[in-house]
Amino acid sequence: MIKRADVSTKKLISLAPDNWVQWVTFATFVLESMLVQEIMRWDMAVLRESPWYQDEQRGRREQMVSNIATILEVKFGTEGLELMPQITQSDLAQLQEILRSIVAASTITEVRDLL
Repeated sequence: MIKRADVSTKKLISLAPDNWVQWVTFATFVLESMLVQEIMRWDMAVLRESPWYQDEQRGRREQMVSNIATILEVKFGTEGLELMPQITQSDLAQLQEILRSIVAASTITEVRDLL
């Protein structure tokens, strides 16, 4: 009869910390953070302190800002790009909401009102 191993999360992390961080980071892109925390019993605050995770988040944010600028320019021209200084002050979650709002907006006034 095979017994299930009782290996703690801390033990797994100590065996391969880079792989662990990469897996958990990837999982948060695919799954909700709360589900990953529940599955792994992992405090995301510790993960967020890792340089690898921070680099990934910074890259995601930069890409989101770039996407927003492109959509604003295509939909509203230079008038849309004038909103970028205000938009770039937002965090990743806010940027995602701004992107959705811009896609749904019919006029630049609608976008301004949402900011």
